[in-house]
Amino acid sequence: MADLASALGLHQLKKLDSFISRLTHLAQLYNETFTGLAGLKRPSVTPEVKSAWHLYPVQIMSPSPARNDLVGELRKRNIGCNIHFIPLHVVSLYRRTFGYWHGDFPVAEQVFKRIVSLPLFPRVKSNNVMRVAEVAWSIVGSALRSDRSRPQHTRHSWPGLLYATSIIFALTITI
Repeated sequence: MADLASALGLHQLKKLDSFISRLTHLAQLYNETFTGLAGLKRPSVTPEVKSAWHLYPVQIMSPSPARNDLVGELRKRNIGCNIHFIPLHVVSLYRRTFGYWHGDFPVAEQVFKRIVSLPLFPRVKSNNVMRVAEVAWSIVGSALRSDRSRPQHTRHSWPGLLYATSIIFALTITI
């Protein structure tokens, strides 16, 4: 690590408690706004854990919008979001080194297709978090309303999906 990066890191460490406090507040704003939105699973933290909230990943639980559609709609509205938690077995290094392929870990792939991280950083303003949450709510809510008007098909559940999801969210909490 370069000296400059070390100096910046040491300075940032002094602000860590205030950063975590601010991020916790912003995560609570997201959580409150998303309460009642059936198509979106919010990250959760158990009472004995103190999250650093370095990310706010949500999982789209409804068939639509697809994750990439939600990301596209958010970006059209000038809202930056990210895709995290790429399953390692689809990364070229792991495919070449260990012989993994798409389909080797279907639960991880299914969860990955549903997760998007919404903007969360200490300097973001509360009203911007509210705007992001309201726009995401409108996109997901609109898709849910249109899904209800479509014929219903049999949906297959993935065994272990809840387990994989809890591991992914636990990683965000503990990292």
